[in-house]
Amino acid sequence: MLHGGDGGTESSSEVLVADRLEPIRAEMQKQGLYRLPRFPNDDPAVVECWL
Repeated sequence: MLHGGDGGTESSSEVLVADRLEPIRAEMQKQGLYRLPRFPNDDPAVVECWL
């Protein structure tokens, strides 16, 4: 998701693919994003969220 100028969000066409989570996490941190753990009520497919 990207932050829209009006305060909303929009989807991004960017996709990161890897066989393990660690390389994806490293890239997200490199881009200055922060990791949020999954919440108990999240869909089981959600591993974590990055902002």
